[in-house]
Amino acid sequence: MENFNLINIFAFGFFTVILGMQAENVKHFRNTAKFKPSDWDEAFPSLLNLSNILGVLIGITYLIYYGISVVWWAPFVLFLIAGVFQKIFGAIKTPYKFFICRIGIIIWPLLAFLMFYTIPLNS
Repeated sequence: MENFNLINIFAFGFFTVILGMQAENVKHFRNTAKFKPSDWDEAFPSLLNLSNILGVLIGITYLIYYGISVVWWAPFVLFLIAGVFQKIFGAIKTPYKFFICRIGIIIWPLLAFLMFYTIPLNS
């Protein structure tokens, strides 16, 4: 377990869950135009899309850095664990997904900081 930190695993797991929920909501906004669009309704999908793209780039960077800093096979294990998190928390019902998606814009950068900060560096 010296190659993994429990806080790091949970931070990456919840990071991927939030990004997955944001991606689902971006699809939702593209497929539904039930209401008269306001400025917020037009800006929010773009904000979600930008947040999701940045999150994916940070996630890829994190996995590469983790592989270089710790051990080469560790990112594959983290990726599998993140898939388990996606399966477990993907079952959350729709109203909560939308709420998590909205606060996720603020939370995932904090989780990203926590992920990088808690990497168990092999010195």
